[in-house]
Amino acid sequence: MTCAKWEMSEEAMQWGRNLFCKSFANLLASDLRMSLMTSPMSLRMPRRIQHHLPHPSTWWWGTIVFALLCVAGRAGDDGKSISGDEAREALRKWPEAHGHDYVPHDYPPPFGFSLTEAWLDPWPHSHFSRLGTPLVHFFVLEPAYLGCDLFLDSAGINRDDESEIEVEAEIEWAFTRRIGLVAEIPYTFVDPEDGNAFDGVGDFAVAPRFVLVDTEKFLLSLNTEVAFPTGSESKGLGAGEVIFGPSLSGWIDFGGWVTGSFQVGTEHGLESGDAEVIYRAGLAWSFVGPAVFPERGHAEEHNHYPPGLISLTAELDGRTPLSGEESGISTAEVILGLTYSLTDNLDIRGAYIVPVFEPEELRNGWIGGLIYHF
Repeated sequence: MTCAKWEMSEEAMQWGRNLFCKSFANLLASDLRMSLMTSPMSLRMPRRIQHHLPHPSTWWWGTIVFALLCVAGRAGDDGKSISGDEAREALRKWPEAHGHDYVPHDYPPPFGFSLTEAWLDPWPHSHFSRLGTPLVHFFVLEPAYLGCDLFLDSAGINRDDESEIEVEAEIEWAFTRRIGLVAEIPYTFVDPEDGNAFDGVGDFAVAPRFVLVDTEKFLLSLNTEVAFPTGSESKGLGAGEVIFGPSLSGWIDFGGWVTGSFQVGTEHGLESGDAEVIYRAGLAWSFVGPAVFPERGHAEEHNHYPPGLISLTAELDGRTPLSGEESGISTAEVILGLTYSLTDNLDIRGAYIVPVFEPEELRNGWIGGLIYHF
């Protein structure tokens, strides 16, 4: 697999690398700060020291500046310097000019709306669609496509009465062209304004995924998530009962490496009978920027992302309870994210969370993580 190269001056590239490394170090430092603040042990850092550690949003702004540097630098296969308008036009036309380089050669034909075909056919190992469009992973929204990936994410939430950080491990595994499985387990640290900090394991969840519709520009899948009460209900770390959450996920290719995704479903408490509706939508734009590490050939072999692939995402996460005291009161947040392919099988990503309406005292939040592609 060959890809168009984005060239920059050596000074600009070195500056970008330094900013990237500092931003990632800031993310690690912010995780350390939050972990120490919420540790159940008696060892706690003085507030005056905590306030001097970098804020998690430093990671977000650092990566944003790095992405802008990629766009505003030197572009094109000939290495000639171009203006900002020319760079944007080159980005818009890039998939059309080079998209054939990313079309998987061993992709089987789509089965369309058939409900009887390809249930036991092997999954084609690819992170691109048949037309060569990147299949981008969002932060909360469950995708309609299958994959073999490991996610390690850390999310921080700042509310009026408490701050919390959640570390989550998730694995997605495709068994066939139409059948996959997702499993995830979180661990949460909570630091309330009043009272002692505590932490613990959250609810373990598994979600079989079944692809219902498969075309070149549209996918539709059924998710059947089941969450088990492994987290403490008294501490607010778990639901205290089995939660069943069926949902439909869709993916649409708009062209120009711009894609949209959606997820609509419900969540039901099997003991309490409580239920709520969830609705999520996302928009992603991908382009190839400068690679920090060279390609090792694994991308072409497994149709992985090339090093330097950048995806900008905007995501809406909403829910409306159907029972209980909060019945009919909707809450929603917007998640603005960026994913960068360090190597052909390792991505790093960061996002900033902004409340939209009825945020339950949510001030803001952030997400940082890694994706490993098998």
